Amino acid sequence: MAMMWASARTASSIRAAAAFRGLSDQASGSATSRRLARADFRHFERLGTRWNDNDAFGHINNVIYYAFMDDAVNAQLIRCGIGAAYPRFVAHSSCAYFSPLSYPRPVDVGVSVVKLGNTSVGYSLGIFAGLDERAAEQQAAACGTFVHVYVDGSGRPIPLPHLVRDALGALVVGGA
Repeated sequence: MAMMWASARTASSIRAAAAFRGLSDQASGSATSRRLARADFRHFERLGTRWNDNDAFGHINNVIYYAFMDDAVNAQLIRCGIGAAYPRFVAHSSCAYFSPLSYPRPVDVGVSVVKLGNTSVGYSLGIFAGLDERAAEQQAAACGTFVHVYVDGSGRPIPLPHLVRDALGALVVGGA
């Protein structure tokens, strides 16, 4: 029984991701094809780095950048009251790397909403070396995209809750 439920949930996740491929393609276009600056983002989360984030080459491993993006988006959502009561799946994510970062320097993750869909949200993200306020012109070390699809208990897409739409409105760029 548990295996059937897991399979149904996985199949539903795949359907949700496939249903929003167009949104994923749109969200992954400009955000990762060029290096963005701090001015391109509406909100920033400062995140610490850890010794084990560095790889054998002395810089933060690429998989950690995805954790930075996930942490920044969800920290903002939780601060707005959008926690686990509003389930969502990541239907798409991408990241383009431009320059290395390393421990112990913190990172600043810029977050903007590029698309508020019917059941999904597309984010543009920039990962910057954590510096003081004078770094306003700094270019991102990495740029990424993230698409959340909001789902019901069975994993089927649902319309964006009003709280989500209202909270994320302040992060919209480019007429999303």
